[in-house]
Amino acid sequence: MSIKCDRSKIFAWNKTSKLVIVLAMFYMAVHILSWRTLSIVKGSASYSHFEGCSRLNDNLPYFYISVDDEWLDDKEDIRLLLHNNSSCTIQILTHGQPFRRLAQSKDSDKSLDDTPQVTVQYKINSELQPWIFTTYWPYGDAVNSFSLKSKKAVKFFVARKHLGKKRIIAIPFNYEWEDFQGRAGIEHLLYSPPDLLPDSPIKKR
Repeated sequence: MSIKCDRSKIFAWNKTSKLVIVLAMFYMAVHILSWRTLSIVKGSASYSHFEGCSRLNDNLPYFYISVDDEWLDDKEDIRLLLHNNSSCTIQILTHGQPFRRLAQSKDSDKSLDDTPQVTVQYKINSELQPWIFTTYWPYGDAVNSFSLKSKKAVKFFVARKHLGKKRIIAIPFNYEWEDFQGRAGIEHLLYSPPDLLPDSPIKKR
């Protein structure tokens, strides 16, 4: 007894099977990505899809960068503030330990500034390729971490040449529960606004 085999039907079945497998893999990938915690923070706006992390002030982003008005007369560097307007604690990479400067109050009494200052690891771009960011870190392997808690801010310096025109910075961060690992290697980035840098150093009198 001979069994005839219709090759066209076998080919069609194999083709259908491959299509089903591809669609199944695509379905699984979409659901896995939607399950993961994602954070997209760009300029002065941010979006967090993690249900346990809420925004405290609805008029401000979850995390944002502003200029420190107390330090505008330096031609080389500018001091910025990283604000945490969320209910979560985030971690950033730093160099050395945070410190607080003496602040001069109106009654001439000196006290420690409530906002600490750290050396923050950040990424820079270029005017020719503003969409590409590389890590700026001239401190070798010396890396520490700093936990920025809810409702808090931290001061840090950035070279003026890294800002302005088409240049902005990006600060990598992780949520505290990720412990710098991130889910599937996800890296959250906070971008500075494009109009962050003042036109020229302001001499304070």
